[in-house]
Amino acid sequence: MLNTALAVVKNGKIETIEHIALSEGQKVLVTLLPDDATFWQEVSQQTLKRIWDNKEDDVYAQLDVAKRREHVAQLKNSFQKMSRDMGPRKWTREDLHAR
Repeated sequence: MLNTALAVVKNGKIETIEHIALSEGQKVLVTLLPDDATFWQEVSQQTLKRIWDNKEDDVYAQLDVAKRREHVAQLKNSFQKMSRDMGPRKWTREDLHAR
């Protein structure tokens, strides 16, 4: 099983940020990362693009504005139907914490 761990170089030795149990002589793969923030921004951007650019979400982009408004109105209507009037609030936040 492959594990990825973040590490730093201290006094010429590679030290993992979190404790990881390693066997003596265990082989590891070390990837050197650039120090600049641009690297992390690019990696994050690639991940976000992979998550957000997908065919499943395209159906929402194809809906026209009127359809979107209709969907929002239907959602609001369903929330109103499901909500219940519980009368005036007679309790305080402190009452809830006391329970």
